[in-house]
Amino acid sequence: WFKVDKIDNNKVYGLGNGINNIIAAANSGNPDASSILQGTNSQPVEIKLKNNNRAYTSEGTDIKVQYRTNKQTLTAGYRATEDSEDRFQIYEYATWSGGKLSTLREGSAPGYSSNNRVTEAEATAFYINEEVNLGSLTLNFGFRSEDWEITQERYVDAARSAINTEQGYPKKLANSDNSLIGFGATYEVNGNTSLFLGFHEGFTPTSGGADPEEADNMELGVRYILESTFVELVYFDTDYQNMFGSCAESGGAVGECEIGDSFNAGAASISGLELTAQTKITSEAGVTYPISIIYTSTDASFDNTFSSSFWGDVSTGMDIPDLPDSQLAIRGGFRTDAGLSGDATLYSYGSTCSVANCSSGTQIDSYRITDVSLSKQINERVDVYMIVENIFNEEDVVARAPKNGARAQKPRTTLFGFRLKI
Repeated sequence: WFKVDKIDNNKVYGLGNGINNIIAAANSGNPDASSILQGTNSQPVEIKLKNNNRAYTSEGTDIKVQYRTNKQTLTAGYRATEDSEDRFQIYEYATWSGGKLSTLREGSAPGYSSNNRVTEAEATAFYINEEVNLGSLTLNFGFRSEDWEITQERYVDAARSAINTEQGYPKKLANSDNSLIGFGATYEVNGNTSLFLGFHEGFTPTSGGADPEEADNMELGVRYILESTFVELVYFDTDYQNMFGSCAESGGAVGECEIGDSFNAGAASISGLELTAQTKITSEAGVTYPISIIYTSTDASFDNTFSSSFWGDVSTGMDIPDLPDSQLAIRGGFRTDAGLSGDATLYSYGSTCSVANCSSGTQIDSYRITDVSLSKQINERVDVYMIVENIFNEEDVVARAPKNGARAQKPRTTLFGFRLKI
């Protein structure tokens, strides 16, 4: 993709050239920064844009075997994977003056930098799972072991004539392993109602210098099914021993960081309730009206005090950023025997902040958005459809990441199309 990378690239106004620098200065009342953002700057500034040109490969082997009897199912598996990411990202430049952007000027191909690199990962995993059926009670026991290695090469020039060994490349970014256990149980109370619980260890490998993320996950719930009616209520709790964040173009790092780097946050806790309910009503005319609701209430906070360039200044009890305290989706629709169908969905999100300390200018208030769709089946192979996203054209702030800028909702968007099944 193609995006703005630096504002006032040559630092004409002396405010820095990062997007964070200019927006933070404007939020602090600096008139020069505000003029740049509003297009009223008296001195032209250079905008630096970047082609995030990347190529990915992924290949591997997956083997699974099962042994079944009337009372149990034993499953074992093995997976070996090799992934790679090739970055060759070229900059372009334009002049911003009087609210107008000049013609783009192509920059040079990247030499030695993070924009000219190949990262490769190899991983092998083994797992075994035993499911035991004891009538109304079903038990699951699982074990998984995985090891991985990640290496990176950076080149001395755009022609990639040699790897930059003077800077220590190729570098081994990660070489680690982890083993996990899991347990689950389901109890059938009757033909319609069941209780379930589970405990699972989890981890996420990293490639940018941080330790792997580790967490203990527990869930407890009840499920009810009767014909077209489905209701499920779940309590969940995740205890992170070592949570981490990754620097990405789509993320919200507080400071400047190199894409791909990861940063530990230590202990954290996430818990909450999730309710799912759906049913459908059929009229005498044969029209079906499906209805569903999904609601999640979440409490997520840090369990330690620390400071980092990614997370900022964090104290115990602060909320984890960019995680709304509630989320709701209500959907209603209709289906006819003539192949005409429609849906309307209301999404509602609770408040959050883009950084843990929730400083001024980082709040994201609660907001709602409504989407509608209509489709008509022409025959067994073809149907046409129309989708209107954000039909009421709401303009609430929905994010302040990446960087420090406020992002509004996607404006009302109408899509027309057809689907062909072959």
